[in-house]
Amino acid sequence: MSLSKKMTLLIAVFFASAVLLTMFSYSFTADVVRKRVEEAGTAQVAETAHTFNEYFSKLVSMTSALAVSVGAVLDAAPALDITPLLGRYLESARGEGIENVFMGFATGEFIESTARTPPEGYDPRSRPWYEEAAAMKRAIVTRPFSDLKTGEPVISIASPVYASSGALVGVFGLDIDLSQVKERVGEEKVFGEGTGFLVDGYGSLLMPSGEGYPPGGLALVLSEVWPLAPVHENNHLHIKAASETVLAGGESQILFHARAGEYFTYGLIYPEASFRRFVLEIAVHHLAGWLIILALGGALFMPAAREFGKSFSSLTAVADSFAARLSRTGSPGEISNSVRVLADEIGNAEDNSRVPEFRRFLGSLKNALGVIGRQGDEIAALTDQALAMQDNLTKANSELIERQRIWRSTLSVMDTVSRDGDYNAKFSKIVEA
Repeated sequence: MSLSKKMTLLIAVFFASAVLLTMFSYSFTADVVRKRVEEAGTAQVAETAHTFNEYFSKLVSMTSALAVSVGAVLDAAPALDITPLLGRYLESARGEGIENVFMGFATGEFIESTARTPPEGYDPRSRPWYEEAAAMKRAIVTRPFSDLKTGEPVISIASPVYASSGALVGVFGLDIDLSQVKERVGEEKVFGEGTGFLVDGYGSLLMPSGEGYPPGGLALVLSEVWPLAPVHENNHLHIKAASETVLAGGESQILFHARAGEYFTYGLIYPEASFRRFVLEIAVHHLAGWLIILALGGALFMPAAREFGKSFSSLTAVADSFAARLSRTGSPGEISNSVRVLADEIGNAEDNSRVPEFRRFLGSLKNALGVIGRQGDEIAALTDQALAMQDNLTKANSELIERQRIWRSTLSVMDTVSRDGDYNAKFSKIVEA
């Protein structure tokens, strides 16, 4: 496998690792963020529920105190018209979100601070607020109902009024302007997200903010979690702040809820998609950072890998040339010349290489081959001298052998001449010699 392919494989492995790490980081971060959202949402819902508890408890206490005061006034002056008194109560309590002060008498008479004339045939004794307060014999908070004049949903806090004899005189009550409550519920968010709501002890939905939910959508979510049938006193949804996961519109939601005193429960629905979208953005930025690092690494290392590949190819070619030239047979001079040519080729490879390490290696190899070439020249010169000396010795040896032969012939002639006998035969031997 080439170096470039190895680098590409390495980058692919790093990319896969980055994707896996990003997935793990997303899962881990989502769990951590969810826990933080649940902690923050539970704490915020508990605090808001406590605020609503204080607000409605104050109104209930105020209604009970005013009912006692009205009872005392009517005991002192049974025929007194208390409409102006109700007006003064309204003026003094407008800052508390009260829009009307009223009283229904046991005789069927009805008066209110706004001095509006009730519809013909209106009997307060048949209204839910009157019947419930008279039956409970204490201050109560009514279910939401439509105001007969405006048609707007309102809640009333009503308390029975008794004479000193203990007889029921009527029911005194306050109509609560829900706009302030609605505004407060709508303002409550967890990290800028969520839909708040308020339900009473009967499970009736009082004040959904409505944003992001179709009509009845929030009530449908609550019906999946809590039974919305009427309940008796102190049978409320939850005592402490808590959270749970519900489905709404096919999407997962976190439902926070906490009891807001005796009469109400406050809650907030937070879409899981909000924090998961936030975590996903973090994960995408995390992955983008990994990809940028990989891109920079590839831009930096891929050219270097190509240069290394070229240098290795050049080194391989030099090694092949080295082996080919040194494997040739020839005289020492020819071999020395081949070494010098090889040193020149390595020098060219050194000039073409851009990798400092390879340049140093090829430079060292070139110097070594240069030394080998010079030593080869010296060896070739010595070899030539040895061959010349060998030729001289061979020639001298030939001359000595020739002289030896002549001396032998001369000795043979002298031996023939010195002997007695036929001179013709001797002359033939001399001629032969």
